[in-house]
Amino acid sequence: DWSSDVCSSDLPSQTPLSHLPTASPSVLTASISTFSTFLSSVDTLSSPRLSLLPPRFAVSIHREALKRVSDAYEELWSTVMEGKNRYEGRTTLLRRSREEVAMLLGVGEK
Repeated sequence: DWSSDVCSSDLPSQTPLSHLPTASPSVLTASISTFSTFLSSVDTLSSPRLSLLPPRFAVSIHREALKRVSDAYEELWSTVMEGKNRYEGRTTLLRRSREEVAMLLGVGEK
């Protein structure tokens, strides 16, 4: 759960994530920009880093890794959309929907 990672135990639990330095809109925007670059260059079928493994293992590992990236983005998206976290312009802050990211990673429902 990424939201628990950015919360400090010495901050009041009522502090919205958008007010924390590590989860501020500017930090989120920079991270999403980097993520967009990753999305535009990711190979959904294979990973050169796994090329030394037998193909069936490499494909399985690569697909699972992409699924985990998609799941993490879905968690981030859901957290940003929660009103209690007070992200202004939250519907456009992340640029892409959960479904779009899953599709771009090749793990969306077909």
